[in-house]
Amino acid sequence: MSTFPYSLLRSALLQLAASSAIFAGSPAVKSGDWCEALRAGPGKFRDNPESPYLQSFQLTNRIQWQTWFLDGEDATGNSFHHSGNEFRRFRPKVKIGFLRYFSLDLAANLVSDRRFAGGERDLQFQDYDKTVLTFDIRKAFDVPYFDMLDISYGRQKLAVTQEALLAADDIITIERSAISNQLFGSRYPTGVNLRFGKKPWLATLGYFPGIDRQSFDNSTPGEAWYAAFDYRLTSSWTLRADAVLNRFSASVPEISYDWAGSLNVIYDKQPYGLIATFALGDNGSAPAGRGGDFGGVVLMPWFWIVPEKTQAVFQYANAGSDQPAAIRANARYLATATAAVSSGRGDELHTLYLGLNRYLCGNALKLMAGIEYADLATPVGNVESFTYSLAVRMYF
Repeated sequence: MSTFPYSLLRSALLQLAASSAIFAGSPAVKSGDWCEALRAGPGKFRDNPESPYLQSFQLTNRIQWQTWFLDGEDATGNSFHHSGNEFRRFRPKVKIGFLRYFSLDLAANLVSDRRFAGGERDLQFQDYDKTVLTFDIRKAFDVPYFDMLDISYGRQKLAVTQEALLAADDIITIERSAISNQLFGSRYPTGVNLRFGKKPWLATLGYFPGIDRQSFDNSTPGEAWYAAFDYRLTSSWTLRADAVLNRFSASVPEISYDWAGSLNVIYDKQPYGLIATFALGDNGSAPAGRGGDFGGVVLMPWFWIVPEKTQAVFQYANAGSDQPAAIRANARYLATATAAVSSGRGDELHTLYLGLNRYLCGNALKLMAGIEYADLATPVGNVESFTYSLAVRMYF
């Protein structure tokens, strides 16, 4: 197995950070300081809010690699094992601020590693990630009532559940919970989002007439509507509600349900935190026992063992349905095991996760270790498994 070229990446980042700092008019990063090179934003080539034309220009990237070992007992009582590693993300992004009121985020996924499902690793353009053009209405027209008022068009993140709202470098478990993935599933339909709010609240309304993972095509028959509302109760407590109404044709896999939504309670006061999620949805008339209503609960407390350096996280998640195959374990691990596990589908799933995160340079570079226990009720019997995972996440 080939090794990751850490030394070459380190050298390139240091050089890029130094040159970009000079270009932007800020002090250069001290040679040899790996962490400061990441924190400085090595791809920040422009940062001048007073410029009338180009205010900012930055290149960023998200990189993730992970490995795992799965040990379990299938529906027939036989033990099974599954292991692998995956180059999970290579996602460069261009972020541009221009003409004072506009910003453009253009991101692409350049790796598809399907070896966990018996496929191949493909290092080339796969599809666009969140890619949007945003116009700041509040700033442009000096709207006094709102703290935020903007409109954006492009491939928008369909952030249903608080876990989905968190970016890939911000999440604190190696995987999002199965119920979060069922509602979110890395979906980026093409459409319009309107955000408006005044502290302590923020509302988002979205309309999506198109889905195409490799373009911004709107030719898919149907549409989807999205709404989210956030309210900051105190400096520590936040409430969030979100929902999606799907009217795309049943052949569109990106949004597989008719409707879904969640209510989230977030607590964050050092050194503790908590995310609690309650989710509901309707898979409609999906075939093979995958339709009908479904719901789930996620409780995820966390604690800083060493402030800003070492973090412990626990997650309990439960998902259930009245249909025999409407709930699915995460696509990796259990769902791909070559055993009697019904492709990881059933009518009830319980998971327990215990993780430890080591932040080497804030969210710019962290190591993650986790153990997850899963208990899945499938149409052919009960399945139990333990998954042991390690991951490296980098953002710069």
